[in-house]
Amino acid sequence: MSYSSDAELSRVLSADRGVQPPPEEPQAPESDQEIPPEAQRDLLNRTRGKAREAFESPETQRDFLNLLAALPGPREDLHLPWDDRHRKLLLTWLKVPSVCIAALQRFLTLRQDLLEPEEFQGAGDTLRLVPREPPVPVSAAERGEYEADIPALTVRWMIADAERAWKNTTVRSLLGELSARGASTRLVLLLSFVPTALFETLKVRRGLAQDRRESNPVVKRYENPQTRISAADEEAEYLRKKWSELGHLPEDDQTLKTRIARAYRPMDREYERSIWEPLGLDKTPTSEITRHDIWWWIAHPLITYLEPFAPGRKTDPPGARSRITPEAVFTKASQLLSLRSGGLWPNKPGLLKSRYYSAL
Repeated sequence: MSYSSDAELSRVLSADRGVQPPPEEPQAPESDQEIPPEAQRDLLNRTRGKAREAFESPETQRDFLNLLAALPGPREDLHLPWDDRHRKLLLTWLKVPSVCIAALQRFLTLRQDLLEPEEFQGAGDTLRLVPREPPVPVSAAERGEYEADIPALTVRWMIADAERAWKNTTVRSLLGELSARGASTRLVLLLSFVPTALFETLKVRRGLAQDRRESNPVVKRYENPQTRISAADEEAEYLRKKWSELGHLPEDDQTLKTRIARAYRPMDREYERSIWEPLGLDKTPTSEITRHDIWWWIAHPLITYLEPFAPGRKTDPPGARSRITPEAVFTKASQLLSLRSGGLWPNKPGLLKSRYYSAL
C-alpha cells in the first residue's frame, strides 16, 4: 500500500473519465439561430456517444479491475465480464464514492477522524492523548499526500474497510455463500461499503439545531422593535466598549441591536440543507439513521448485483429469472449492510424491500 498506488486507483472515480451519465438534453446554443430538430437529435446522440465511448474505454475497464484487485478475495474474481450490466452497476455505484469525496472536501474533522492516529481519553486532569488505530491507516510520511488528494483518500478508505470486513468470520461466511452461487467476492465487498464516518457529521447538524433553540430567544429579543437597550445590557455594553477601543463613533441603538441579532443568528436552514442533502443525509438530524437516502444509494446497486445469484422461488421454471425479486436478495443485502456498518443498519430486510419497490 502506498499513496502513489491509491492515487492511480482513484482514477476510476474521476468525473472527467466519462463515467457520469450524459445530459438528457443538448446544451443550448450561444447564438439565437434555431437548431433544426434533426440536428438537435444528432447533437444529443453524439454527446451520449462520446460519454459512452469514454466509459467503455479499455482504460476505464483496466482502472476498475485494478481497484477490484486491491481488495481481498479469490483471484478468479478478477475475471469479471465487462458487459452492460457491470457498466450500469458501476455508474450507479459511483454515487457512493462521490458522496465520500464531497464530504471529505467539506469537513476537515472527517479527514482528521479517518487519519488521526491519536485520540483524547479521560476527563479533566486525566484527559490525555492516546494512540489508536485510525480507520485509514497510512504512514506518517504520506498523511499530507492523502489529506491533499481526496479521491486517493477515498480509495484507501474503501480498501481499508474491505480488509477489515474480510477478517470478520461472519462476513467471510456470508461472502462464501454468495461466491458459491457465482457472485464476485471483491465486487460484493466494494458494493457493500458503508462510509460509517459520514454519519458522524450529523453531530454537527444536531449542534446547529441546539444552537437555534438556545439563540432564538436572543435573536427575537433584539429583532423586536420594542426592545430598549439599557446600561445593564451586557451584550450591548461589550460591543460599545470594543467599538470605542477601535476608535469608532458610538452606534445608535437600532444598529447595535441589528449587530447583536446577526451575531447570534445560527446557520440558515436552507444553507444547512444545501450541505447535507447532497451527501444523502437529507432528513432532520433527529430522524432515524435508516431513513437517510445514503442507504438507498448504497443498497440499490448491491441489490441489483445480488439478484441473479439469489435462490429463485419454487414457482419459477428452471433457468427463468423471476419477475419478483427473491426475498433472499433483501436478506443478504441487509445482513451485509448491518455487518459493514457496525450495526448502524439494523438488519431489517423489510426496510430495503419497501424502499426498493417504492422506487420502481
